[in-house]
Amino acid sequence: MYHLVHPAPEVEVARLDATSERTTLTVPEAARLLGLGLSKFSDMVVSGQVPSIKAGRRRLIPKDALDQWVRDEIERARAEGERAAPAARRRR
Repeated sequence: MYHLVHPAPEVEVARLDATSERTTLTVPEAARLLGLGLSKFSDMVVSGQVPSIKAGRRRLIPKDALDQWVRDEIERARAEGERAAPAARRRR
């Protein structure tokens, strides 16, 4: 039987600071950084929505690719919002 042990908050901060030297993040690190739930983010990674590389049985998220993915998602959301805005004005 496995028990999950959550580290103290100060340990968590130190661990994320250590990622600044690395070029990749683990899936849990990337999910935490984005403020997303691990399950949802893992599904997005496995489905290919979020760029990742496979290293053995692990998936790693390149930091540069994650940054670009976030920028692309923001642009996509803006474009969808602009297309939806005229329709919303017509409903008034």
